[in-house]
Amino acid sequence: MKTILKILLAIFVISLTPSTYVCAQGHIETPAERKARQEREAAAKKRRQQQEAAAQRQREEEARKKREAEEQAAREQAEREACL
Repeated sequence: MKTILKILLAIFVISLTPSTYVCAQGHIETPAERKARQEREAAAKKRRQQQEAAAQRQREEEARKKREAEEQAAREQAEREACL
């Protein structure tokens, strides 16, 4: 009886090893669950990168507008001084 249990336990452990993943919380993840999780993580990473790129573009646009406004103000000041 003990031998049979040992064999069954060994078969169970071997069957888990190549195709499953145990996460930090102890949940056993099937290959399909792991693939779905990896796809969610990849999509989240892509969204983060897109958001960071959009924020960078917005900062650059604001800086460009600020420079243009300062240049316009300087031109207007120069025109006023030239008229005096």
